Amino acid sequence: MSEQTEQTEPEPQNEPHGNSEAAKWRRQLRETETERDALRGRLDQRDRQDIERLATQQLVNPSDLWMVSSIDKMRAEDGTIDMARAEAELQRVVTERPHWAARPPVDLHQGVRENVETQPPPPSFGEALLDAKGGE
Repeated sequence: MSEQTEQTEPEPQNEPHGNSEAAKWRRQLRETETERDALRGRLDQRDRQDIERLATQQLVNPSDLWMVSSIDKMRAEDGTIDMARAEAELQRVVTERPHWAARPPVDLHQGVRENVETQPPPPSFGEALLDAKGGE
């Protein structure tokens, strides 16, 4: 039986460095980890851009959000962005820092407005002077 065992076992190859295969696997592991980290960074950047796009409706400067919050607070258990959590986090930030909130746009429209007929015209300068004098 010992002859059969010896025949079926492969002969070890003569390698000058016994750890060269282990070093190869470690090097491949490091390369894979580097690639994973780069892909994770790209994914985080894209997710941040998506959340900032959502935050433009509520914050003057959406990138301010990252000073007081993190993207991890807005992720679901599977790692994707949970829009409900993102909305809740945005509301929290706006509540805590109301001076960061986006203001409604100012209406600089000049000219005739649609509701001109329903509003009385403002008093003229002469009428205002007469009213101030005592209504003569």
